[in-house]
Amino acid sequence: LEFVDYPSIPDLINAVKSDEVDLGIGGITITSAREKIVDFSHPYYRSGLAIMVPYQRESLVTSLIHALTNSALWVTLFVFSIFIVIAGYLFTIIERRFVDQDRQNVPGLADGMWFAFATATTIGYGDLSPKSLIGRIMTVPISLLGFVVIASISGVVASLMTIERMGTNVHGVQDLTGKLVAFKEGTAAEESVRRLGLLHGFRTTPVSNQTEAYSMVTKREVDALIHDAPALRYYESRKGAGKVTVVKDLLGIHYYGIFATSGSDLLEPINQAHHTLYEMGRLEDLIEIHGI
Repeated sequence: LEFVDYPSIPDLINAVKSDEVDLGIGGITITSAREKIVDFSHPYYRSGLAIMVPYQRESLVTSLIHALTNSALWVTLFVFSIFIVIAGYLFTIIERRFVDQDRQNVPGLADGMWFAFATATTIGYGDLSPKSLIGRIMTVPISLLGFVVIASISGVVASLMTIERMGTNVHGVQDLTGKLVAFKEGTAAEESVRRLGLLHGFRTTPVSNQTEAYSMVTKREVDALIHDAPALRYYESRKGAGKVTVVKDLLGIHYYGIFATSGSDLLEPINQAHHTLYEMGRLEDLIEIHGI
C-alpha cells in the first residue's frame, strides 16, 4: 500500500473520484450526499459528534456555589420537605389524644414536623417523642428513610462539586447558549453544528483543520469545539491531557466507511476482511488500544 495525505475530506473524495487514488479512508462519515458520488464499504466504526471544552479547575467556593444552585439538589430537598410535612401531619393525628402536661409528645402540626425532621435527620434531641404504638412504629421507617435522604443530598453535593472542580460546567449542548463554538469546515458535521447553533443559541466559527481547532480550544479562543467523538477523545487522552475535556454524551450517531469509485471491485474484499476482524473481536481491541 502507498498512503497519500489530503488536506480535507472534499479533496480526498475528489481524488478518489478522479482516480488519483484507489481508496479513501479516515474519519469519513457515510452520508447520502457522498454515496451519490462514491461507493462505501460496510460501516467499520460507530461514531457521533461530541463537544470538547477547555479543562478548568474551579475553586472550592465556586464549585460549592454551583453545586448548591443545581436543580437536582433542590428537587431532592423539595421532596424531603413534602415528606416532612406529610409525616408531621400523620404524627399530629395519631398523637393528638396522648397530650399531657409535660408535652413529651406530638400535640400539633409544627411539633409533628419538627419531630419528623429530627428523626429523619437523626438529630434526635429527645424533646418530643411518640406515645402511641403506631407513632413509635412510624418512627422506624422515617429514621431509615432519613439515612437514604441525607446520604442522597450529601452524594449529590459531593458529586456536583467533583464534576465542577475537575472538569467543566458544560455537560451538554444546552449549556453552550451564548458561547462561541468552532467546527471543522468541509465535514459532515458542518451542517449539524450550524443547525444546533440556531436551535440552542450559540455562535459558530469554522476552522480549516483539526490542529488549529485544538489550539483555539486550549488557548480559550473559543468556548468549545464540536467534532467527531473519536478524534476528540484521542486528542484528550494524549496531547490534550489536562488541557481539554470531552463531554460524554454524543450529539447524534453516524458511521465511518472506506470508499472507492462507483462500481469498484475493491470494496467486496474490504467488506470480507471487515467481517473477519469483527468476528475475531479485533475491531474492539483497536478501539480500546487507541482510546477512542
